Amino acid sequence: MLHVDDELAQIEQNVYISSFCPWISGWEQAIWDSVQTQKGVNMLKMKAYTPFENEFKITFSKEGPTKLVVFALPGDTVELDITHLDNSYKTLYKKATKGKIHNQIAEIKNKEEEYWNKKHLLQEENNTDSIALFDKFMTEFYSHQIQQTEHPVLASRCMVMLRLFFTEQLGKETIQTMRENVARKFPNDPRASLNYGNNKRQTERGIQTVQRLKEIEKERLNYQKNKQINAIGNTLNLNLYRIDGEKASLASLDDNKYTYIDIWASWCKPCLAQFPYIKKALDEYPKEVQIYAISIDYNHNLWKKAVERDSLQNFIHVIGTDDNRKILKEVEDLGVERIPKSFLLDKNRKIIAKDLHDGRLLEVLDSLITR
Repeated sequence: MLHVDDELAQIEQNVYISSFCPWISGWEQAIWDSVQTQKGVNMLKMKAYTPFENEFKITFSKEGPTKLVVFALPGDTVELDITHLDNSYKTLYKKATKGKIHNQIAEIKNKEEEYWNKKHLLQEENNTDSIALFDKFMTEFYSHQIQQTEHPVLASRCMVMLRLFFTEQLGKETIQTMRENVARKFPNDPRASLNYGNNKRQTERGIQTVQRLKEIEKERLNYQKNKQINAIGNTLNLNLYRIDGEKASLASLDDNKYTYIDIWASWCKPCLAQFPYIKKALDEYPKEVQIYAISIDYNHNLWKKAVERDSLQNFIHVIGTDDNRKILKEVEDLGVERIPKSFLLDKNRKIIAKDLHDGRLLEVLDSLITR
């Protein structure tokens, strides 16, 4: 059962629940149920089938999560609160208001995601000594879960992660012994079998399900593309966090200036190549132009270092990602398919030009300000 907030309840769309079917093969999928939402209705009821503990995926066709994960046993009822802020393409594990098994596994999965985020930060900073220590910590984390958990879906997942990423640290013999232990611990669950995944057989229904899931994803992408707010003439209302931790909204900026929005990242070489042109425009028109620079760096430390390294202190710097390495909905709605991406706003925050790269920015400003 899903409880959606009022904003999400205003959007009429389809919601699907699907899963892999391990009792058939490791590749078989099924869509178990779908509901069509009605405007103003906050409660959605959905049903799915499983002969044992399983992982399900809930997908909203327009707004809301695309990979909301639910863990359940046969006969379970799981209740979740969903908000319009859960609008993400990444896998989402939310705490349920009802669903003991779900919450037990989801809590561990969120810890796992937190640990991987820390490892990614260490890798981006090339901190090899800390990476080695953290790899040891993560192998112990997965090994502990395998030993302690009563949930085959979690044990199998942890086993897969060890095989994929930590075989070198543990050794093939240790990995094989752990796999055999998991198979003995959960003899009735096909995911624990040593042969699981080798059978790539799919039924005709499974093949059709894969095709339908792809269609659903395409439908959502088309919807999101059509609703993007980045058209010429639209007004932008962004309110993002600056380096100092305070928010900087477009509405609070100097309304007597043009605002150039630059979306970039410290690792993006084409983005860095634009800074000399942006600085030149700011030097030419310091009283007429302000730069609102949105970084989509997942590693906020690298973002801050790049601002210092490239002497960008005259820009208004804000971050477009959260602490979980996800792009914020405000930025995602701008339709940023690639970077660098830019928008020029007039004094009323309306978009008057897009993607003014290289010397084009100064040319447009010359025509606007000197005429």
